[in-house]
Amino acid sequence: MLWVWKAAAPSLFTIGPDIYVSYVPIIMEKYTRPDNPLVIPEVRKDAVTASYALYAYLNCHALCYAPFGIEDLWQEELDVIPKEVTEALNIDPLSFDITGTKETLGEVYRLLDEIRPLYLKYRGTTHLKCFLKKSEGEQGCYLRFKSYDMEIRYLPQQNGMPAAAGAVFELDENNFLLVGMMCNVCIHTKPGDHQRADFLRKEAGTFKNGKWVCRQRQNGDEKIVTMLYDVPECVEIELFKY
Repeated sequence: MLWVWKAAAPSLFTIGPDIYVSYVPIIMEKYTRPDNPLVIPEVRKDAVTASYALYAYLNCHALCYAPFGIEDLWQEELDVIPKEVTEALNIDPLSFDITGTKETLGEVYRLLDEIRPLYLKYRGTTHLKCFLKKSEGEQGCYLRFKSYDMEIRYLPQQNGMPAAAGAVFELDENNFLLVGMMCNVCIHTKPGDHQRADFLRKEAGTFKNGKWVCRQRQNGDEKIVTMLYDVPECVEIELFKY
């Protein structure tokens, strides 16, 4: 009904969906329009909502992403909603399973706050590219930059865990910031460039006051695989070709 509201009430600043279905990314993308900034006042609150939050803010430039009843995440268990209610409202029953949500969603919000200066600098440019596992059958994606391609391989999704999601910031031709979770990142040179890519520097860390702070310098075997697990994190890399 979005097009009806846009035609009948053009003075509304934005129209936001409540999303409890399993295909959240499709809804977010449909409501992200030049005439409709994304505002999500209610959304599912299982662990995968953390992945959707990352995608909503970094890819769809959301103004608001609010899992329903976020205060419930500190409860041990919730009352089960009757099956006939979820079916009548077309709600995915898993959307109210809070297993693993508190820890993962909290980390996503913390990370988004840390990288805010970078996001504001690169949003809307080709130097910021995002990814999200949108369906069970998806295995990964390619993100293409000036001198390198990033192959993102999604890790299997499980109940109580987030889905693969994240973003890559191209800081310059050879320097990148990886942000995300539940994926394996492989670096390739461009097709036809008969060279290999390797790490000149690889660091796991965070941002404080807009500046990179290295927590762990990754050398040796740690350079072989770039794996981001169920807790979202940042990895800064500097590449070279040989």
